[in-house]
Amino acid sequence: MPLQLQALLPFAAIVAAALAVRFRPARRTNGVVAAAGAGAAATIALIELVRLAPGERVDSSYLSTFPYAELTIHSDALSLSFAVVTASTACLLMLVRVVSRGDRRDPWFNWLIATAAALSVELAGNLLLLYVAFQLLTLAWSGALDEAAPRRRWLRFTQQASDLGLLFVAGLTIQSVGTSAYSGVPSDTIGPAAFLVALLPALTRIGALAMPLSGPQAPVLFEPAVAWAAPAGYLVLRLLSLTGGRVPTRTIEVALFAVGLVAAGMMALLAAVEGLRPSLPVRLVTVLALTALAISALGTPLSTLGAGWLWLLLIPLTGLTCVRLGPRSLARVILLLNLALVPPGAAFIGLWLAGQGLIQSTVLSLVPLALVALVVAAGVASVIALDEHLRIDLPSGWGLALLAAGAFPGIALVYLVAPAAMAVRAIPGGTFQVNPLGITAGTRFWPAAPVCLAVAAALFILLERLGTRLPLRRSSIDVVARLATIRLPKLRLHNLPDEVTLRRAYWAVFAAALAAAALAR
Repeated sequence: MPLQLQALLPFAAIVAAALAVRFRPARRTNGVVAAAGAGAAATIALIELVRLAPGERVDSSYLSTFPYAELTIHSDALSLSFAVVTASTACLLMLVRVVSRGDRRDPWFNWLIATAAALSVELAGNLLLLYVAFQLLTLAWSGALDEAAPRRRWLRFTQQASDLGLLFVAGLTIQSVGTSAYSGVPSDTIGPAAFLVALLPALTRIGALAMPLSGPQAPVLFEPAVAWAAPAGYLVLRLLSLTGGRVPTRTIEVALFAVGLVAAGMMALLAAVEGLRPSLPVRLVTVLALTALAISALGTPLSTLGAGWLWLLLIPLTGLTCVRLGPRSLARVILLLNLALVPPGAAFIGLWLAGQGLIQSTVLSLVPLALVALVVAAGVASVIALDEHLRIDLPSGWGLALLAAGAFPGIALVYLVAPAAMAVRAIPGGTFQVNPLGITAGTRFWPAAPVCLAVAAALFILLERLGTRLPLRRSSIDVVARLATIRLPKLRLHNLPDEVTLRRAYWAVFAAALAAAALAR
């Protein structure tokens, strides 16, 4: 089969499922058809990933568009790894929604289109196609966002304004080398300023994920939040691959690391102060995303592995956060454990790998990472409560699978994380070794399986015997909340320009950027 057709197969599976549910509305089997379409896309992407040779990259070009930017699907280890995780997470979200009986809406078409748009972001071969895919995500959510709701207007405005950064980067690359393709763009043509501008879409999407206006009103949120996490991680790692795995200057590297960890620490404190609320998992997901962003700025092979682990883990964790979990659901306990930056949380593997990379430069850099992990651990320990009537459901199996990946990280590290990291920068042989009990990074061994089992047993005993008397449960949270209360002025959202003005200004900037690129050519 021609490579151009193979690259389109994941999209064909999702589009076929979308058409099937579109022409058969309000059918009980629509959810099964939608989940099957997403699962088929994940399977096809996994087969394409396995068939790739080490370091192989396949670019499938379809159309040359004005001005001199080709529409290309880019298939390599990084792109296909994100596609596999995203489609699998979307499939799990749909299965959870199928077995839930509390909502009679029929969201399958919108979910499938959102999944296809997220895959197009991850497999985009150039900045122009990436920008178009971001806009497809916005259109895919149009059925979930009330266009007349003033509370949602700021979200649409931030989303569109941040995406303009991609236009400026595309114009700069077209002006420098005559194409906006990712492959073949030298790092010196991007520059520090353009690199920071291109990070804006990722930062605003992480921020939007951290500020939900209300808890979910259905068993599953209407739009899959993987559409937020996947483009953010992909954009960061792809931009790093352009610069050889390093940010353009040492100053930007230090600034990104510091800003990311400071923001992660503030969000972790906010999560610990808020306690057990519907927004707690979202806050912890944001802490993980900000930590991954900070680690992504470092230029060592081990930190690249750690950042790749965290970004890939972020997608299924964000998908699990979309599921409305009851107070007696075992999945809620497992989700909080997965979001913790300490064992048995699966995120700790990425944090440990990044820490080994930091040791190569300075031990002092580990201090802020350790502080963020301790704050997250304290916040999680203060809200986890074991109940003899805990209910086991499909999300519980989802969370247990992620915990198993943290206890036995070898399979995920070798077949998913390492290929994605190698697409960003070269990983020398002998950087890490894996065995059934843990990981050896350099000369340091981490016994993941024994430590995760021991810590899980200790947490179970602690929460069972002392759960109601833990120091962060009651009075101390109230004291910290009073000390941390800061009155901020309220934003007047109704002073924003109307939708027509924003749309005209938006496309005016788009046309100006394309005209400047064409004249520069």
